[in-house]
Amino acid sequence: MKKVILAGFASLSCLFAADHNLLPNSYYLFVSHNSFSNASNVQSAYSFDIRFNQNDIQFANFSIDTLQYVLEYTPSVKYVNTNKETGFIKGGANLLWYLDNPSPFTMYLLGGVGLKYVNNPVDPQTLIDAYTNAAVGFEYNIRSDIAVVAEKKFTYEGANKKEYSTSLGFRYSF
Repeated sequence: MKKVILAGFASLSCLFAADHNLLPNSYYLFVSHNSFSNASNVQSAYSFDIRFNQNDIQFANFSIDTLQYVLEYTPSVKYVNTNKETGFIKGGANLLWYLDNPSPFTMYLLGGVGLKYVNNPVDPQTLIDAYTNAAVGFEYNIRSDIAVVAEKKFTYEGANKKEYSTSLGFRYSF
């Protein structure tokens, strides 16, 4: 029983523990594995993301923890049951909320919107689509300016186009 209680306290301390001491800006580099819904008519693929964060943005009586700009490139995606191939480019903006705690681990929640460009659309893919996404991620702070990041993201483009991404990357803050 003691081990269960100690494991529970350790888990809670990781969730509400790392003061990530946000520096004004951050860059992220990610490699992601994307799984698409069957109705999307495309197979799983890898993508590459670059993200730029503006941290602790202050308005009159309102503040945003982090505003993130995203550019994601998926170079090669095969269509199901054909020999055709396409690529995706996504651009968007996300809001991040960090759950601070005193350990080197920091958890965050992300929500955002954007546009996706498909370079060779085959039904149900269209040339340009709007999307929304939500994610949960963990950062392990090696130093105050460098972190290893893991993330699980859900992207919704419509009733028949959904995507799950598992990402691993690095963050550099300055």
